[in-house]
Amino acid sequence: PTPSFSMNPVQTVAEPTVLNDMANTMARLEADQKELTATIRQQEEKIKSLEVQLAKEDNTDLEDTSHAGDTKLKATRQALVRSAMKDLLGVDLIGRRLGSLPDPLPRGAAQRTDPCGTKLWNPEWQNGPTMGDVNPQYIKAVLELTRQRGTVEHMADLATVSDDILKSAAYTFFKTLRRQYQAQTTEAGKKRKQTKIIRTRKRGRKHAKCHAMRQQVASFKAIYGEDNTVGVESLLLTDWMSSEDSGINEPDTSPEFQAYRKKQIGMNNSGFEVQALNWRAYELKKIFITLRRLGVENQENNDEGSNRVTRIPRFPGYPGHANDDPPRPAGKKKIKPYRFCVDEAWATRTGNESMILAEEPQNFTIFQLKIPRSAHTKEDLAYLGDDEAAEEDDN
Repeated sequence: PTPSFSMNPVQTVAEPTVLNDMANTMARLEADQKELTATIRQQEEKIKSLEVQLAKEDNTDLEDTSHAGDTKLKATRQALVRSAMKDLLGVDLIGRRLGSLPDPLPRGAAQRTDPCGTKLWNPEWQNGPTMGDVNPQYIKAVLELTRQRGTVEHMADLATVSDDILKSAAYTFFKTLRRQYQAQTTEAGKKRKQTKIIRTRKRGRKHAKCHAMRQQVASFKAIYGEDNTVGVESLLLTDWMSSEDSGINEPDTSPEFQAYRKKQIGMNNSGFEVQALNWRAYELKKIFITLRRLGVENQENNDEGSNRVTRIPRFPGYPGHANDDPPRPAGKKKIKPYRFCVDEAWATRTGNESMILAEEPQNFTIFQLKIPRSAHTKEDLAYLGDDEAAEEDDN
């Protein structure tokens, strides 16, 4: 058949909608570029902060900075890989969080593209990053975009970095994305996500509590004397802090607990239940509660004449909710507690008399410090589970 030709003149100017799409795309790419740069900077700062924190918790020395450059480059690589993976999914950021991830495409469906013609990917989330037909191609495209950005846009020399290293970062983040997809599409995934969020927040509260105590060490030493408090810093580890539970994830609806909670803070108020670690010795808890009290007093002094921030109330944990497990080794070096830290009655009752403990340094005078009962308020004594019949008055 004879082909037919259109008599309409050739369009030499892009349609307004196309121009608008291109302008929007360029604006989004520019925003993504700024977001990526900010993400790299945030990750570098986070890693530096984490190194300092781990050093404090593990009693390590920060003078050795021989691996600082490697750590910074690793953070840059991870940020580049993750940014490429997000962009090739065509997913917008909502604040600092990703929007909904794309569903796998039906077999034979056309691949998506952005307004600039860049291919967008719909991974097969039911598979791993190396399985199926789509996922390996997606990872390959991610590596290509990462190398392009690393050498052109961010001057991060990736020429000497192997594909295996970049793939490892991509595989790790793919698993994170897959969990997010499951969280947005399945009930089991949603529950896992909610559980993780709650655990992360509980861990964050433990960390904040430990950090607040460390800030009061100078005041503690000023009151009780430098010579009498040697070694107190070694007792302040995040893993040795009590948990603060909101009761959202697995609420206790028993009449006994509800009556207890109502007595503590009332039924209509939100609050965190401070769940004790039964392995901690009374003298260790007294040090912790003293540091906490100093923090409260110093905060009250600083807040005088200013608008005070409302704090969610805490209340002593219900006896049936206490943690009876043995102490977990703390920090990167898996630090074990000293004998001073462990309650002998707990060890006998739970069959942990032979547990391996850390050797107590001879110069740690903190083990001999006697803090008088007068240093504690009635609220403090409630957290300690203390009463005059249970403990000798050490005034």
